[in-house]
Amino acid sequence: MDKFLGKKHNIQPVAVASSLQGDSTPCSSDSEQALEDTGPPAKKIRSSISKNVKERKSQGLMEELRQSAQAREVNRERRHQELLNIRTKAVNIFSTKMDELIKSINKNDKDKQNNVDK
Repeated sequence: MDKFLGKKHNIQPVAVASSLQGDSTPCSSDSEQALEDTGPPAKKIRSSISKNVKERKSQGLMEELRQSAQAREVNRERRHQELLNIRTKAVNIFSTKMDELIKSINKNDKDKQNNVDK
C-alpha cells in the first residue's frame, strides 16, 4: 500500500489481510475515535435524510394518486350526467312523437266514423 499511496499519514487501511496472529497495523486512539465519530452518525443522518426524501416522494405519489382518483370520479360523474340528459331528451322527443301519432290516429278514426254515419 505504501507503494501506491506513498507516506501519507492521514490514510490508514481499515483492515489488512495477514497470516500473522494479532493486529499487524496498530491504530492510534485518535484515528479510532475519528472513525467512531464519523461512522454511525453519518449513517443516521443519511438514513434520516433518505427516509425524509422517501417519505416526501411517497406523500407526493399518494397526493398524485388522490388527485388522479378525484379527477376520474369528476369525469365519471360528468359523463353520467351527460348520459342522463341525453336519455331525458330522447324520452321527451319520443313522448312528443307518440302523442302526435295518437292524435293523428284518433283524428283518422273520427273522420272514418263521420263518413260511415253520413
